[in-house]
Amino acid sequence: MRISIITVCLNSKKTIETAIKSVLRQEYDDLEYIIIDGGSTDGTQDIVKKYQADITRFVSEPDKGLYDAMNKGIRLASGEVIGILNSDDWYEKDTLRIVASGFSYNKHLEVLYGDVNIVKKLGISFRLETFPFVTLWRLMSVNHPAAFVRKSAYEKYGLFDTSYKIAADADFMNRIWHCGAAFGHINEVLTNFAQEGISSTRLLEREAEEHKFIERFFRPDLFIRGCYEKLREKGMPVLLVGTGYWSPLLLKTFLDFDIPIGGVFDPDPLKWGQRFMGQVVQPPNLLKHRNGTILVSAMEQGVNIINSLLNEHYIPRYRILPLWECFEEYEQLLLTTYGGCQEINV
Repeated sequence: MRISIITVCLNSKKTIETAIKSVLRQEYDDLEYIIIDGGSTDGTQDIVKKYQADITRFVSEPDKGLYDAMNKGIRLASGEVIGILNSDDWYEKDTLRIVASGFSYNKHLEVLYGDVNIVKKLGISFRLETFPFVTLWRLMSVNHPAAFVRKSAYEKYGLFDTSYKIAADADFMNRIWHCGAAFGHINEVLTNFAQEGISSTRLLEREAEEHKFIERFFRPDLFIRGCYEKLREKGMPVLLVGTGYWSPLLLKTFLDFDIPIGGVFDPDPLKWGQRFMGQVVQPPNLLKHRNGTILVSAMEQGVNIINSLLNEHYIPRYRILPLWECFEEYEQLLLTTYGGCQEINV
């Protein structure tokens, strides 16, 4: 099968030659290589032209951002399978052979992805931890620099949403998963990812965009179905602890499904007395006087909050419901509804 590789770049003089060489050294005959440049002025184009004899298509013109450039490359691609390699990343030497083998023996797959090495400035590298596929809706468990997608999938499900500046890859993977796309994972490092790339240096912007696609694809009906029995067993109403990242989504979901809310609590004294989505934030020591399920709405700080409730506020453990237990039930329902990811051996 023909594989099309797309590299998008803008003023990438320092890194693009490594990316180009990693593509051209692949021992794979039916390769189409497309480079989409946003109109570089730093000498990037001169480097690309050094390899122009081996590059199928080189376009240099202004674009509307990273994902607009990727969409442009996808439209030009003639390969059955498309990979997108950032200008500061590079492939392992057998990447395309492995990918072709994976697709050839699993013709139903629409997306095939592997693992990545994270490479820091001093050359220190480590293999990125791979999260379970089912956490895609909140952790982007598909490594986009190591992901390859059939051209037919782009034609079927659409291209990248250019309203995103950083997280359109996560939005795309979630969108096609929710449409029933078949995913496969190869337990091999396929790509080296430079940590200084756009997704690493603009973390706050990325977090905001991630929350946008989480809200877009969140299934509140499945979430309530997954956690309702736990809430019923521990008792109503729900006493929500935390006003952070997940709390607005949770509170809105409970209210939309007429789950009674007994109050919002937060360990931060600066938040006490403030209003949070119509609720007055209260100190957690009041929880011991309330009946209901104490739902800790934090993930990273959840353990610390739970220990504080147990040891400082003398809340019995049986009343506390960690958010991750709700997510586990929800994610099992997602697998049942949309399907999982096949592990591929090559």
